[in-house]
This record gives sequence, structure tokens and C-alpha cells, in this order.
Amino acid sequence: MSSSSRMADGSWDWSFGVDSGKVTTIASNLMPNGLKRNQLAWLTNATVRGGGITQRTGWKPLTTVTTGAALYQGGILYENSLQAGNPYLLLSISGILYQVRVDTDNSVHDVSTLPGLNDPPDAPQAFFVQGEEFAVKQAGDGVTLPLFWDGNALRRSAGLPGGELPAATCMDYFMGRIWYAQGRQYTAGDIVLGPSGTAPYSLRDAILKVTENPLALAGDGFIVPTQDGIIRALHHSANMDTSLGEGQLFTFTRKAIYSLTVPVKRADWILSTEPLQKVVQNKNGSYGDRGIVNANGDLFYQSSDGIRSLFVSLRVFIGTTDFTRRRFQK
Repeated sequence: MSSSSRMADGSWDWSFGVDSGKVTTIASNLMPNGLKRNQLAWLTNATVRGGGITQRTGWKPLTTVTTGAALYQGGILYENSLQAGNPYLLLSISGILYQVRVDTDNSVHDVSTLPGLNDPPDAPQAFFVQGEEFAVKQAGDGVTLPLFWDGNALRRSAGLPGGELPAATCMDYFMGRIWYAQGRQYTAGDIVLGPSGTAPYSLRDAILKVTENPLALAGDGFIVPTQDGIIRALHHSANMDTSLGEGQLFTFTRKAIYSLTVPVKRADWILSTEPLQKVVQNKNGSYGDRGIVNANGDLFYQSSDGIRSLFVSLRVFIGTTDFTRRRFQK
């Protein structure tokens, strides 16, 4: 029965998505912290693309890389832009490196067919990074020397005795260098376009070398405290606030996060200019490098208590007022 004192109300659509942090009712003058009219409090196995609520479409298998009892150890989407080609996957499965096309026929190719290019098949996780056209794969056991893929051929590193990257775990390509972790210690190789590079690669392969820094060449580097455990991830962030300088390299352990302002010029590194390592999070570090995602200038990562975010900001105290300025402008 209609009533002159009651008026129907409700949502328009759901194009603004989910916000589970809001009060689970429509925002009003009495409830300003509620949901917008085009928001949902929660959504499971569905999508709101286009405004309406529809079921999430299923996944269609495209290819099978290998059969039998095989262990997936990790992978990377290799950017092939230098050779004017489309990206493709590099996957480590039971110590074998496969190339998987994702643009045409989803074909699979074993690129580690030459002797000595297979890694331990039982290592639980392999680590990848790409710098310039070079994809570097670490077997994950901390002993096996890394593999270098340049888009055409795969080869094994010569290690520190040969002036190349040693066995390590997680890595990051930052400020023109490949940074690598070994237990509680991390350091970096040579800078891109340095004199250790070769002419066929126009000196870009200098990032695979370790010749500039005497500490790195001797197997030393920066160390995090024992109580924080081993290094789980190396990752850098963007920084658009010029008053804060360049982005920083972040070192993640299970219990804490450290930042490092690295030397920019090769001369600074050779002269052993001491970079500054700081504690930026004294608890709730990251479980691993696979769980860290860049979002604008922030780093979202999986920690012991859920999903956390790390961002760099500048706090300016003016009188009794505290202003916080983000790196980026909206």
C-alpha cells in the first residue's frame, strides 16, 4: 500500500566498485561515512565492470608447458622491445627454462637445451629480473651461478672470479645496476654502459659484470641485522617529489624494511661513497618478492598481518600545524 510519508530509495549502479572500509549503508546526512550510491560493501567472485553486477568469467587454459610431476619455480614476462618483438614468458619448471609465446600460438620452447644450462630441479623458488635486454635467473639455492638470457641465447655466469654476477636470491634492476641478495647481505654489479661492457651489446651488458666496487668484487655488501632474518625481496619505488630526491631501494626482511640511497655516478661507487641505509619499517616486513606490487609511488606487499602499503612522504611542520605532502599530485 502506498504511503505519502514514505519514499523509496536505493543505489544507482555499482560502477565505483567495492569499499569494505565504509559503513555498510548508503551515505546520508546522518551517516556521512557510508557507501556512495554506486558502491558495494563487498563482492565475491563477481565483477561490476559497466555498472551492473555480473559473474566473473572463467579461465580458459591456453597451453601446457610440461607434463608429469614438474615443479613450477618462477617466471618473468620478458620485454622484447629492443628486438621489436612482443613480450613472452620465461618460466623455470624443474630447473628447465622455457619460452612461452603469449601473442600468437602459445607455443613452448626449451631454451636450456645446451649442456650445463639446467638448474637444480628441486629448488622451491627461482628468482628473475630483467635489465636492458638481459633476463637474469637465479636458481634459488644460493649456490648455482645465474643464467643470462639476451633474447637469443642462454649462458651461465662466470661468477665473481670471472667478474660477473654471483649466485644469489632476490634481485632488482635499479639506477642502472642489478642488485642482488645473499642471505642477510645485498650489493650491486656494474652500472649500465660502463667500461666493463662489450661492443656487441654497446656496453649494455656491463650490468652483468662485477668489477667497479671493490666490496662487491670481494663478495661483501650491505648487511641487515641478524634478528630480522634473511632478505626476502629487493624493490624500488617511484618518487615524483623532487625535494626527496630519487626513488630509493627498499630491502625487505620478514620483520623489517630498510631503504638505501644508492650512488648515481660510477665515480661515486668506485670512490666508495658510503650510501645511507635507514630503517623505514621496524616491523611487518614482506614474505617474499612475489607479493610486492607497485601502485603509483606506493609499494603494496603481503605481510604477516595482511596486505600493507609503503609510501614515501614529506612532513613539514609549520608552527603547530602538521602538513603531509605526498610524492604525487592528483
